[in-house]
Amino acid sequence: MTDHPELTVGIPTVGREYLAETLQSVETAATAYDGTVSVVVASAERPRALDEVAFDAVQSAEWVETAGSTHENRQAILETSGTEWVLFTDDDCRVARDVFTAYAEGLAANEDEDLGALYGRVKFVGERSPVFDAGRALASVPFDAASHEQTVEWAPTANALLSRSAALSVGGFDTENPIPFSGGDVDIGLRLTEGGYTGHTCPNAVVEHTTATWDSLGTNTRRFFRYGQSEAWLANKYPGQRIPKIGADETTPGPFRMSLAYLGSCVSGGEDGTTNPTLLTTVLVILLAVVFTVTNSVGYHYQVLASVNLPNRLLFHRFRPEGRYL
Repeated sequence: MTDHPELTVGIPTVGREYLAETLQSVETAATAYDGTVSVVVASAERPRALDEVAFDAVQSAEWVETAGSTHENRQAILETSGTEWVLFTDDDCRVARDVFTAYAEGLAANEDEDLGALYGRVKFVGERSPVFDAGRALASVPFDAASHEQTVEWAPTANALLSRSAALSVGGFDTENPIPFSGGDVDIGLRLTEGGYTGHTCPNAVVEHTTATWDSLGTNTRRFFRYGQSEAWLANKYPGQRIPKIGADETTPGPFRMSLAYLGSCVSGGEDGTTNPTLLTTVLVILLAVVFTVTNSVGYHYQVLASVNLPNRLLFHRFRPEGRYL
């Protein structure tokens, strides 16, 4: 019989209105779980959604005040949580009704491991546009790693169940990370791995991520700029993880790689089976990918030049493909 451990759901928020849907999904999932579920939300200001959602199945819902950065929010959640296992998600996501049971089963299946984290699948839901398609296809964030990998070094904290004791033993989330929003999931995953912990996947644990926050040209342009910055920061922090930019294993230009993946998705019908783009749409997606690729490169080199601690040789290095965003 599967045990049902006490769980904390940690949600760092930047004040998105979608947070109410996130919290409601946690309440719904808690009604289907035989164990205890608590919620910790961290942000600079108390979100109204905490007062708008009626919690019954959730044992407690707590707000922690921070300076406001995502890295500080996640660290505050770790420190505040009263349970060993903390499920991190984001304020533009909804957890599936059976997500807690799925993670309980995943913990039971890996109880003999030096388990530091379990990572579930992140599934995008909502309307798709060329801006979303270009951003999603180009970003090498392993949202769906749990579908095809048993162990990983890291995966997005949009759906990550972390061992509180393990995460704190390696220093927790790096609150000195200078890049807003980016790099923290890679960093904590690599430090858990270096600390001797294992990151297993849990494919039945699903979180739905709205496409709306990936559907703006301005937002995605800033996102890829930050991804470039965080790649430079990570390459400096983990020198053993970087490879030459010239002559590296992966030399195919990003937009071309993305276009092949996108066109393949079109032929197969895409993730949801509904993709049926016109030639114009396909060309637009590829052009947007070029914009995001350039923005990513600018962000990378900006961070190299702006940080006195980064050696100039990093201009000719990059974070390894398996751990990089782009």
